[in-house]
Amino acid sequence: MRTKSFKINGQSHDAVLMAGGSGFKIYSYADGLIIDKGRNKILIQENSPQFKTIMRYVNLKYQNLNEQPTIKEEFEAFLKANPMLPSRKSPLKSFTTKKLKEILDDPYLRGTDYGTGKYQGGYDYEARYGRDELENEYNKRLNKQAELREKQMIKDLDEREKALAPLLGKNKKGKVLWYSERDGNGIIVDAKKNEYYFDKSVLKETTIKSDTPVSFEGYLLSNVLCAKNVISQSKKNKKTPIKLEWQIYKALGHEYAYLEIPDFPFYNVKVREESVGFTVTVGDGYKDKEYKIFDKIEDAFQYAEKEFLKMGKEDKDYEVSLKKGNPSWAASEDIWEKAKQQSLKSYGRVSYPFVVYLYKQMGGKVKKKK
Repeated sequence: MRTKSFKINGQSHDAVLMAGGSGFKIYSYADGLIIDKGRNKILIQENSPQFKTIMRYVNLKYQNLNEQPTIKEEFEAFLKANPMLPSRKSPLKSFTTKKLKEILDDPYLRGTDYGTGKYQGGYDYEARYGRDELENEYNKRLNKQAELREKQMIKDLDEREKALAPLLGKNKKGKVLWYSERDGNGIIVDAKKNEYYFDKSVLKETTIKSDTPVSFEGYLLSNVLCAKNVISQSKKNKKTPIKLEWQIYKALGHEYAYLEIPDFPFYNVKVREESVGFTVTVGDGYKDKEYKIFDKIEDAFQYAEKEFLKMGKEDKDYEVSLKKGNPSWAASEDIWEKAKQQSLKSYGRVSYPFVVYLYKQMGGKVKKKK
């Protein structure tokens, strides 16, 4: 004989095991029956209708064979109609927030497993804890989560502001990455590739172009780097003076003289000696815009110089002029002097580009670049 002591609703009960099944045991005690399903119990008072149903199930093997299926069905129906109640209140703090939400959405939770349709048992949580107590605990959880998120957000903002502190304030330098005339919005980028947003309201000029160097004041707006007091730092009417000299280049079997502006090699002129005569190619942009043929090399060089200097005047960064005298690349000074004398004899003056041509024709060498 197996006995067990139960404490239900603050009272102790000694009980004797009578029968059992899958997941439950039936005990007899002084006032009736106890159905034990782990931590969950059902108390059945003697002389109640349920008491008779359960006792018939306990003594099933002594019942008429024809009645046994009906007795089983009545007992199973009893279990379904009487979900297991906790033997004690579980503290709400032990419930997950997700569980509390499920309870509030369906406070009775009768325990149906919707995947299998099999009855799983369940608690009437609203009856046991009270709706107000369940809602208070759930709302308290939500408020706590909101407080934690807000604290983390403030912490993140503080850390970001500390990290961005060196990027804020006056006298910052950068250049305009892009600017939209239509929308009036743009981005400035500094030397370390940090991007600052701005609009036309913070410009000291009426407008500004991409790649323009600027000074500005950095500040944070909604935790985003922005710029104000944007002032263009482009040099107006100030060009870097450069003096150019004719160079000799050999490519694809053709040797030619050429001029080009440093950093902007697409501004150039090239003079070649070809079967049709002396050709001049003028480059403006990434393609050749003009091509002319001359009978005399002197005329070809004069035209080339004229067109190149015209392009040089249009350049915004350089004040272009041409060097005179011996070129830095001429390795043979005696041949250079002979070429000068030949130019003087042929044209009545020393034409620098013609001297370059004669120098090469006389076998003059070009210094190797270091």
